[in-house]
Order: sequence, then C-alpha cells, then structure tokens
Amino acid sequence: MGIIMKGILAAIAAGGFITLQGAANSVIGEAIGTWQAAALTQLTGFVGALALALLLRGLQPRTLLAVKPVYATGGALGALIIFGNVTAIHQIGITLTTSLVLLGQLALTFLIEWRGWLGSKRISVGPAQAAGFALMAGGVLLLAIG
Repeated sequence: MGIIMKGILAAIAAGGFITLQGAANSVIGEAIGTWQAAALTQLTGFVGALALALLLRGLQPRTLLAVKPVYATGGALGALIIFGNVTAIHQIGITLTTSLVLLGQLALTFLIEWRGWLGSKRISVGPAQAAGFALMAGGVLLLAIG
C-alpha cells in the first residue's frame, strides 16, 4: 500500500475516532460535567499514548527535551477541544458539531499554510480552494437548516 493511501486511511480513521470520542465525551459530560469529562479524556489519552509509546517504539525521555516548550503545550489544547465539542454536541447534536468542527479546522489550516505559520510549508490559496471551502460551508449550512 502506498504512502498516500496509508495517509488517506489514517485520516479517515482519525475522523471516525474523533466522532466516537465526541459522542463518548458528551455522555461522560452529562454524567460528571464537561470539564471533568475533558480531564478524564485527557488522562486516559495520556495513559493510552504512553502505553503505546512504551510498547511500540520505546519511550526516550531525552527526545522530549528537543521539543520547543510552546509546541509542547499543544496537548493542553485538547481540553479546550473536548470542552467545545461536548458543549456543541449538547446544544446542536453530533452531525452539525462534527461538520462545524471540520469547517473550523479547514479554515484555520488554510490560514496557517497560506501564511506559513508554525513551520508549515506555504501554499497558495486560489479560486479552486476558495470554491471548495465555500462548497463545504454550503453543505454545513444545508445540514443546519435541513
């Protein structure tokens, strides 16, 4: 299997896992509270990732020091992501939440790559990309009013 196909399958799987996590977090949030759900999810995610790192690649603490502190805080954004997802799912449901999250991801991704922020390769955003984004936004609007 080619590297591009592996990337495509990984992205599709990640999207499915994000949806499953959002649905589970919504149930947890109703039971114990939104921030508590975020904390629990972050904790179990840490334990799971640590276990996989130890099993699959071996954890090398020295490599952790090579990460710039500003990027090391990226995991903390997970709490905000979970809070936003849980809150949105309670208010507007899983389908519309997922659609809007994807739209928000796409918009910020375009901005980051267009400007070359965070060490990303700069891309040019032309009419085709703008049309694609507009079509996606239109699809989300149809979901919202449908």
